[in-house]
Amino acid sequence: MTNTNIPDKFYRVAIKAIIHNEEGKILLVKERTDSWSIPGGGLDYGEKPKVALKREMQEELGIETTDISEEPVYIFSHKNEQFDVWCFTVCYEVTIAHHDFTLGDGVTEAAYFSPKEILSLDLEDADKPLANFV
Repeated sequence: MTNTNIPDKFYRVAIKAIIHNEEGKILLVKERTDSWSIPGGGLDYGEKPKVALKREMQEELGIETTDISEEPVYIFSHKNEQFDVWCFTVCYEVTIAHHDFTLGDGVTEAAYFSPKEILSLDLEDADKPLANFV
């Protein structure tokens, strides 16, 4: 018996970082879509999630991670309407050594926001479920 409610789709896996500053605000980046997003990106084929996260932090923000949570702190899936692709996003709690960023290609801004501020932002489609986490 076939369940016709299950979409026959490819899932893009994203690894994202939840980074807090001293005031408990969460770091977001503004990318090409001009909307805010959790820093991170796609998991390359055969890549380990924590390796991907370290690579993405270096590429997007020019920073080294000092600690990554043992287990993900938030996982969600959704359809990214902008790119017409299903996404599976895995978020880890990440600690960084400094908050001086060297923005990489595609990142135009990085800033910390309180959970209340995040709820009022124009979030990238891929990160709209973040509202359930904060």
